[in-house]
Amino acid sequence: MIYLNTLAMKLFYMALWMKQRATLGAQIAVLKDQKVLLVRHSYKPGWHLPGGGVDPPEAPEAAAERELYEETGLKLAERPTLLGVIPNVSSATKRDYITAFTACAIAESHSRRSREIAEIAWFPVDDVPADSHPMVGKVLARLRQHES
Repeated sequence: MIYLNTLAMKLFYMALWMKQRATLGAQIAVLKDQKVLLVRHSYKPGWHLPGGGVDPPEAPEAAAERELYEETGLKLAERPTLLGVIPNVSSATKRDYITAFTACAIAESHSRRSREIAEIAWFPVDDVPADSHPMVGKVLARLRQHES
């Protein structure tokens, strides 16, 4: 009987997982003098591109700009360029997608401290920290393809 209950629970959670909708996030690679801006969160390890979830009915582009400002205090001088939509295979559900953008011109910078962000730093595009999230490498690879 215990086995059947365990099996029933596994089937229930599998069915629930299969009904989950895909999520959409937005990340932005801000470039300056051959360097990319990365953030280190206070609640998880490693370096990440600024970004986060897209809140319906928000456009991914607007979400990238909003997250950039919330996490770093930077505002862009121009609209970011779409690099593509990349599956986030490191997510728990394997159903998350990241819209990746790039931008170069910063309009203004405000001193902004968020409890979410522990550190903000610029790194050479070809020499990001070893503990960077895999999505950083994927977005930078997409950027190189976009430039060639």
